[in-house]
Amino acid sequence: GGISAALPSLMTDAAQGGFTMKKATAIFSVVICALAVWVITMTYSMRSSIIQYDIGPAAYPRLICYLLVGLSMLLLVLDCILKKEDEPLIFLRRANLRDIGIVLIFMLALQYVGFPICAFAAIAVMMKIMGCPKTWMMIVFPAAASAVLYLVFRMLLNVRLPLGLLGLIF
Repeated sequence: GGISAALPSLMTDAAQGGFTMKKATAIFSVVICALAVWVITMTYSMRSSIIQYDIGPAAYPRLICYLLVGLSMLLLVLDCILKKEDEPLIFLRRANLRDIGIVLIFMLALQYVGFPICAFAAIAVMMKIMGCPKTWMMIVFPAAASAVLYLVFRMLLNVRLPLGLLGLIF
């Protein structure tokens, strides 16, 4: 067929065209840094809170964006400093498509199944893919991580996450 025949050529064209991991990392770092700087500048137009000691609505986006700027610059500098062998970039690997599929399923199921169950399933599947040898670790760690994430978002950040099926019980 047309698409299946075109897929291998898409996968090798990037490698033959000279687009490498170093170039991709540099482009990614600069784009993320530029987007973060843009968001930082946009937060200055947010209104400040009327509460005297409130940090205001722009504090968290600025914090995250400052972290993104710092980490993207660190990635760029480390990629330039480290003397690792450059490799051709292959865009459409099966593993990449699989991981994108897992994230899409997570996003689509989130509203109906709920955050705690979706997070548990996604973390457990990723641990299995990454070769976690112990079954108990694939149960305990995803359960603890999804519970901690839910509590942080709900209690600390006051962000309501969908409970889905668990909303029927609680």
